[in-house]
Amino acid sequence: MKIKGLILGLSVLFSSMLGAAYFEQINNYSSSKCRKWSPKRFRNVKSYITAGVNNAKSFGFNYAIPITRKGVDYVWCALVPERAVNNRSCYGAKIDYKSDRPFGAFANQKAIANKYDVQFADLEDQLQTYYEYTKRLIHEEQIDRPNVGVVLELLSRYYFQELTNMYPKNRYTIASGVAYHKTASQRTIGELDIIIYNNSTCEVEVIGESKAASHKSMRGALRKAKGQLRRFRNFIQDYI
Repeated sequence: MKIKGLILGLSVLFSSMLGAAYFEQINNYSSSKCRKWSPKRFRNVKSYITAGVNNAKSFGFNYAIPITRKGVDYVWCALVPERAVNNRSCYGAKIDYKSDRPFGAFANQKAIANKYDVQFADLEDQLQTYYEYTKRLIHEEQIDRPNVGVVLELLSRYYFQELTNMYPKNRYTIASGVAYHKTASQRTIGELDIIIYNNSTCEVEVIGESKAASHKSMRGALRKAKGQLRRFRNFIQDYI
């Protein structure tokens, strides 16, 4: 009986430890209805996806956002001009940092083709649209010192909801920047780039990783993205 009691006690202790999974919202994204992240919100994840820049699907990514790797750099450069002046990624970009339309040098250049309802007049119009969208979200969510990875994370929201309407706003919300830990006091295990959840139930249906990789590093980026998704999948299985 003592052994059975000890086993039961250890089982309860172990379960309580597992129940302490901790999620940290890194930026200031918030939802009036679905306020807290918890393991139960991840019980019914339907798919794990990867998203990259233009042509990423040819390397095995699930989705390719119509922007080049350089294009991501240019949007980032325009968003953080104080850092851009000393960053080699921005050299030669011909961005007018003092203008409300910083991509004038790209006027009349062909936009990255897409098959969706939203069409762009030229490359300037396309970059400007991406710039304004990411700038608004960075301001709303008070994202501190965004990098090119954050730019593509935010553009994935534009892709899934504005460009394709794959996950309509009236039914879904897309969040990002959520770190997960075993407990609040333990180190970060990983961070989620794309979290698509149902507005009615607050349950997460899709988890994704986005990678702003260059052509030569695309395969390695895909391997890393799949590894990150697998790590979260293994992590959350212990809590649901």
